[in-house]
Amino acid sequence: MRGRVQVALTELFAYPDSATDETTEEDEVGRVVDETIDLEQPIIDAVGLELPFSPVCRPDCPGLCPQCGVPLASEPGHRHEQIDPRWAKLVEMLGPESDTLRGER
Repeated sequence: MRGRVQVALTELFAYPDSATDETTEEDEVGRVVDETIDLEQPIIDAVGLELPFSPVCRPDCPGLCPQCGVPLASEPGHRHEQIDPRWAKLVEMLGPESDTLRGER
């Protein structure tokens, strides 16, 4: 997957012995150490929030089947039979050949 991500970064860093340093917990703000700041974690967090939740190959791509990973673009009618969880135990008891639970008679 290729693309560009643009992020805006706003972070607070405290100098040693400053009021901010004395009034905040260690993990609340970054610290200035030897006149340098560590931007690694803020950048990782910002980029991670900007990435697409479900990346696809092109804008009109329907993605992958969440259950088996089949590309939905190549198999548009692909689907899995989903049994209502309230009836799942009954289906287990009667076996997979019982079509009456699925509405077929």
